[in-house]
Amino acid sequence: MYKKIIISLVFALILGCQQKSILQKPKLSKELQQEYIKPLNGLWYINGIIGKNFQDTIKLKKTQLVKIAKNEYRPYGTTISIEEGVYEDSYGAPCGNDCFPSSKGNFTMISENKLTIFVKEFNQTGDCEEIHKTLNKNLGIYTLEKISDTQLKLVKNK
Repeated sequence: MYKKIIISLVFALILGCQQKSILQKPKLSKELQQEYIKPLNGLWYINGIIGKNFQDTIKLKKTQLVKIAKNEYRPYGTTISIEEGVYEDSYGAPCGNDCFPSSKGNFTMISENKLTIFVKEFNQTGDCEEIHKTLNKNLGIYTLEKISDTQLKLVKNK
């Protein structure tokens, strides 16, 4: 009987250690992180504000990013500015009669095509409920897929 208990405990311990090692994110050097994040640097159109629905489970699937030409002025619509892993996204319109959500956070590269998204804060002003919320929420791991030289897609890993 004791042998069965001891064998069960050893087996559970081994499984627990294996699961922990599977879930741990590999650490990249700062140089590799900077190299892998370079294709994301710049101003992009994005199909939504990261962290906007902070009341619910935050999901970001298949986010389409379209790079904006360097000589183009800050456009209207939803855009995201990414520099060295720090992002700021916002919605802009030509008039002031609208709702203007925005968020700030970080992308951290964990491999050449995988990253984590961390939302620090969400804000909303304009003709809607004013919100200033600190989220500090890790959204998980995303795979970065290149569609073309000017389009990328972020797909949440399951």
